[in-house]
Amino acid sequence: MSKTQQMLLLLEQGKQREALKIASTFRIGLSPADQKALKTAYEALTHPSFYQQLGIDLEQAVRAGMEVCLNMKKRLA
Repeated sequence: MSKTQQMLLLLEQGKQREALKIASTFRIGLSPADQKALKTAYEALTHPSFYQQLGIDLEQAVRAGMEVCLNMKKRLA
């Protein structure tokens, strides 16, 4: 099973953090902004207090990362 398939399966299972962990390593076919959104979303879920100290809205960061994941899903469908 490819990483993309693993990520899609985790999304379907509602496992955001695990899906973002895999997606945050993706490079091909993503803009630098999308790559940053994925990485920030995963790290915000993993280290929330650090990102709160930086003044980053955790919910918005996760939403942006999930949006990138869902857009990838649409492109692959």
